[in-house]
Amino acid sequence: MAGFYSKDTVVIGDVPVKDYTFAEVNNVKGLGLMWMLGKLDGILGLGLDGLSQSPEFNFIGVVAKALKSNVGRMAGTFGVFLADHKDEESEIALGGWEENNLVEQLSWGPVRNPELGHWIVPVRSLRIDDEVISYCDDGTCSAAVDTGTSLLAVPSSVFSEVYEGLRHYAPLAGHCAGPGPLLHLELDHLDRKSVV
Repeated sequence: MAGFYSKDTVVIGDVPVKDYTFAEVNNVKGLGLMWMLGKLDGILGLGLDGLSQSPEFNFIGVVAKALKSNVGRMAGTFGVFLADHKDEESEIALGGWEENNLVEQLSWGPVRNPELGHWIVPVRSLRIDDEVISYCDDGTCSAAVDTGTSLLAVPSSVFSEVYEGLRHYAPLAGHCAGPGPLLHLELDHLDRKSVV
């Protein structure tokens, strides 16, 4: 991989973030087939400081400084809405969240090991439909929340159980549209059950 650093003005709503430093990649060799064949504009990371090369490369931190005079203490927050129907649009709200996209009251919780840069949250229990997966019974379960992936990764010791629980047969037509088993994560910091 190779590239160079650039600076530009990024506008969030009507707030300019001047001289935002970012990396441009012009040689994706070594990053894998997806990067060579994919039509990608780039990556906008929403990770914590631990994943950034330095503070000026942490997008959320830089945007928070720029938005502070407009939104105050909410400047470092963001909300992600993933559309579930074709008449909806997914969105990322910087400096807060869109109230209309909430299906329940907002809850706050701790991030484990924030120095690693990942959004790692404690998980109380894990279920597939109504079947409890005992892996989280010891109280040490965690999940990394990442808006940049559609993958589900689990420790190898519980992989078979999760794989078998989520596996369902597709119609002969080959499409995977339609419901399958539901994966439930009960987050540790909430008094009531939260399903993700």
